[in-house]
Amino acid sequence: MNETVSNYLRWAIVVGFLLIPPFLVRSVVNIAPEIRIVSQCLLVVVITAIGLYLTFRRGDIVAGMPIAKDLKTDRSRTIAALFFRGLALLVAMTGAFMSVNIAPSLLLYEVAHKTPRTEVHVINQINSPAVPGAFYMYVSILTDDKHYLSFWYPDKILQVGHKYAFTILPNSDFVLEAKELN
Repeated sequence: MNETVSNYLRWAIVVGFLLIPPFLVRSVVNIAPEIRIVSQCLLVVVITAIGLYLTFRRGDIVAGMPIAKDLKTDRSRTIAALFFRGLALLVAMTGAFMSVNIAPSLLLYEVAHKTPRTEVHVINQINSPAVPGAFYMYVSILTDDKHYLSFWYPDKILQVGHKYAFTILPNSDFVLEAKELN
């Protein structure tokens, strides 16, 4: 595969995870929880696969990077290659950790047909990554009982101080749905 096609595929994956799930969650509200689960699983698989690919890829990992022209000695190339392979391994381990974290809950939900639990909370704080538009992908919610919830691809803007009924995957903090209560 040539470099141009490879770059287009990388950008298609990034844009796909940034645009498609939030659009689907907001437009097809009746299956939003399933879209969240599938999107989360795909995200974890892609992160892990890309990390493993870059970690165990044959050849010089630094040669195609802009930093390559600044590396004059073999030692500096080796150090840079080890650094970037270590970074890729860290990405793969993060993906593996995320999959180990959510897999038991998904198995209980899908295989054992354990019903998700519903909890009513008042929101004390909402955190989102410091990236423009990130609140469309992920928000972390601190509730009134000091419990954190993970809400991937939220379909509505949540408000601090408001009371919500959260539908949560069994044995996890993964929010499937949030409904505002009056």
